[in-house]
Amino acid sequence: KMMEHVHRRETLLEVGFPLIVEPDNRLCINGNNYFEDANIEKQKCRCRKTVSLLNENWFYARNCRYHPLKVDKNSWTYKCCGNPFKSPGCVSSAFHTSSYISLFGDWYVTKQWSTDNFNILAMDCEFVFTQGGMEVARVSLVSLKKGVVYDTLVTPNYEILDYNTQFSGITPEDLAYGNVKTLSEVQYDLTCKFLSCDTILIGHGLHSDLKGLHVCHENIIDTSILYPHFKGLPYRYSLEYLAQEYLGITMRNGESGHCSIEDANICLQLVILKSELYPFQCYAT
Repeated sequence: KMMEHVHRRETLLEVGFPLIVEPDNRLCINGNNYFEDANIEKQKCRCRKTVSLLNENWFYARNCRYHPLKVDKNSWTYKCCGNPFKSPGCVSSAFHTSSYISLFGDWYVTKQWSTDNFNILAMDCEFVFTQGGMEVARVSLVSLKKGVVYDTLVTPNYEILDYNTQFSGITPEDLAYGNVKTLSEVQYDLTCKFLSCDTILIGHGLHSDLKGLHVCHENIIDTSILYPHFKGLPYRYSLEYLAQEYLGITMRNGESGHCSIEDANICLQLVILKSELYPFQCYAT
């Protein structure tokens, strides 16, 4: 049943998944060559200031003030502090940050190989803010049959500016004393031990995760596409909303931030639900 929900290649390209395109086997994202994907000269910080990552010390700030949570559209107040829309930020930082994900470096493409134990996997990544933008700091894989099969921390290439613990769940102690691998080690693990090109990979906003991992994979079920926003793309429901609306699960009540294992499990449950109740609904995606 899940195969019926695997998204078409055209949909993946529209959303922004990194894919290899013919005839010259080039990496393409949003219709552009990979090095043209983002304008690093004009990136928005959390404080809404425009920064250029081409400047060596772009991240230094006298007082970067921002709101960590979005506006409640009913009351038009910030969910983090209750202050009205467009009010000054309620949190300050010594550094500017950018959500830019660097696309430079070695890329891995999933290949054909026997992986009978991992035909269906759900994945989620957590990111931290670094001097190079946003980088992957944790990767988790959950199997339909075996539960958690892979969970590792990842050491970023650049110096960390903000662990973003409220959302990533990552702390300085995690990366200092935990089970930490390099990105190249994680790429090898994913493409040589878990993901063949036939593996159905499930997640929420997987295009960002795969860009951060520098991995190309096409057999995708993305819950942000599977449960489309009523306004259509580029609008997407959050995973928290989908979990509450369709599974009756309230996510992240604590202060420890996101958990990539929890997120991957929720995505897997959402796809199972869709496959059982609406097995033929998503041919068009």
